[in-house]
Amino acid sequence: MPSIYLNNVKYSGACSKGENGKNVVVAKIEPIVGGNRVTFSYYDDNNVQQSDSLEIQNGTDGVSVANARIENGNELILVLSNAQEINAGTITIDESNLSLGNYYDKAEIDTLLSNQKQEFEEYIDEKVIETVDTKMDVVTEDDITNLF
Repeated sequence: MPSIYLNNVKYSGACSKGENGKNVVVAKIEPIVGGNRVTFSYYDDNNVQQSDSLEIQNGTDGVSVANARIENGNELILVLSNAQEINAGTITIDESNLSLGNYYDKAEIDTLLSNQKQEFEEYIDEKVIETVDTKMDVVTEDDITNLF
């Protein structure tokens, strides 16, 4: 069954209409230029089926945050999609609640990268030696001379 939202209220299936609490059903939703036409059906007080429709136009896209930066050390600047800039105020950090226990400092990162590079180079050397050993036959100088 189709659903629509009007003023942030979802209408789908049956919902109440008017003082008498008659059930209203979303009968169909059909596209129109720039939106949709929603047709409702219901029974009036004389038990005669009625219908009404409501045309809902698509809205335009709003403005969004396109970028953000910090200026002057602690001012948060928001750049909107329409190029407007808003200074959102000063950023403060409560260092008493800040925990960096699970993070590495620059020296630790450099050491880890250096170790990984060395391990990678050793791995490549082993693979080259392994490939040479399994793919190539060892020949002597006499073997080469005997070829000619």
